[in-house]
Amino acid sequence: MKKSWILMVGLLSTGCGFGTNGTSENGRLHEPDVYDNPTVASDVKNLKDEDPETRFEAAQNLAEMGSEASQAVPALANDLVTDSDWRVRDMCALALGRIGPDASPAIPYLIEAMNDSNFSVRKAAIHAMPSINGRRPPPPPPPES
Repeated sequence: MKKSWILMVGLLSTGCGFGTNGTSENGRLHEPDVYDNPTVASDVKNLKDEDPETRFEAAQNLAEMGSEASQAVPALANDLVTDSDWRVRDMCALALGRIGPDASPAIPYLIEAMNDSNFSVRKAAIHAMPSINGRRPPPPPPPES
């Protein structure tokens, strides 16, 4: 637990955290009002669909776009920690990793996802980190009993 806390403090102190830059009052990242790429705009809209399969496919499309989907980072980060379907959360983590360094505002969300109830989501969050910041975090602490 101590290592995770040290890592999080280190990441936040390097400017890869919440702060006032790009976050709303509730701590969620702001999504752009206008998207440069209409495909990204469509997929971000589909991330809010009621159907989990539609949300999964939207996240998968954004993952396939890689860095071209950088404007979707706020939506992906927010869904990574709030979506009810573990497959969507897992794909959001994968998409953030594929976006790369432009996804650095999502690091606190990835750290939070390392404590997700689903192993695949935790694993995807850990694997996304090196693509974003070049460093692999320590494994998440075991669940508290």
